[in-house]
Amino acid sequence: PDELLVQVASERLMKEDCIKSGWIMYNFPDTKEQVELLMRALEGFQVNRVIFFDVPLETCLERMEPRRWDPTTGEMYHLKLRPCTERKALSRLIQLPEDSEDSIKADHELYSTNSVHLKYFFRTYPPEDIITEVDASLSEEVIFELAQGAILKSAKMKFPAHE
Repeated sequence: PDELLVQVASERLMKEDCIKSGWIMYNFPDTKEQVELLMRALEGFQVNRVIFFDVPLETCLERMEPRRWDPTTGEMYHLKLRPCTERKALSRLIQLPEDSEDSIKADHELYSTNSVHLKYFFRTYPPEDIITEVDASLSEEVIFELAQGAILKSAKMKFPAHE
């Protein structure tokens, strides 16, 4: 349940290392309800960066659907970008359920719907300029540079007093 997820996350974020050094969350919160609960739990903290990685469905399908996993070695391959070259292993390769076209489409639709609500929330959350939207259809190198730039950009920070 969302309440338990938020409780665990907020308890961790209140630890000294997070207060001193900051923190990054990945894929959480991912619903409007979770973000509202988290903001209440972190009252006194001010979120100063939110990065959305926006990617078209077609790009997700191109990147994820051709992935294959070798259950013997644990190695991950991509049929076009990083094909398996070991003949014996080819017959072992399987597509994980989350890499199926239907699963990718469902996940993309859910992300798209939820991100609309999250973007609206953070656009109205002071300071209003905390959102960076990264075009994740670009190359890995460019995506990295854009995300790093968003993380490293100057921001006003407000933390509660640490006891």
